[in-house]
Amino acid sequence: LPFTNDEAVDSINFLSIGFADDIITRLSYARALTVKPTSAVARYQGQIVNALDAGKELKADYVLEGRYRKKGDRFTVTAQLVDAQTGNIVWSDHSSSNIPWIDMQSTQEGVVNHIVEALRLELTTNEYNEMHKVRTGSAEAYEYYLRGVALTVKDSRENNEMAMKMFERAISLDENFAEAYASLSNVYTERFWSNYSLDTGW
Repeated sequence: LPFTNDEAVDSINFLSIGFADDIITRLSYARALTVKPTSAVARYQGQIVNALDAGKELKADYVLEGRYRKKGDRFTVTAQLVDAQTGNIVWSDHSSSNIPWIDMQSTQEGVVNHIVEALRLELTTNEYNEMHKVRTGSAEAYEYYLRGVALTVKDSRENNEMAMKMFERAISLDENFAEAYASLSNVYTERFWSNYSLDTGW
């Protein structure tokens, strides 16, 4: 599910969807799992939702919930994996606390590791490598990327244009940031399919 911004600080609201999207992407490499896409869970952002209800609506066996807060240049992330049939917590983590803001990317990787362990998944070498791949070596590029991801789930011409700028900025900071290129291509395509522009060049 989208992570909850405990402090309700607008400047970091993008992490709500951003964290969820990164974890969803990493887990999707595990063939033993079927993971719901970000678009399926985006509607829960900003809502108080029960894991049992979400699991039923999404037809999911497990639901990941998370919360975060930022204080100065450090932030705290807590997460728990819930059995959507019983409501029992399969795994809970508070160890991701007090992490330097610049190490944001490592947070999702840590959550993914715990989920794999909790579900006792056996990964191939390729699956493991994809899950743990460093998306970019630039913390700033990664932040712009997550901001772009958060904007793409808000369907409007303005958000489409802002998302484009975020992904382009991420690429300008790291020209080898493949995920940013892929997301930018989706934004370009969306400009045409959503009639934000009739130019087929997009």
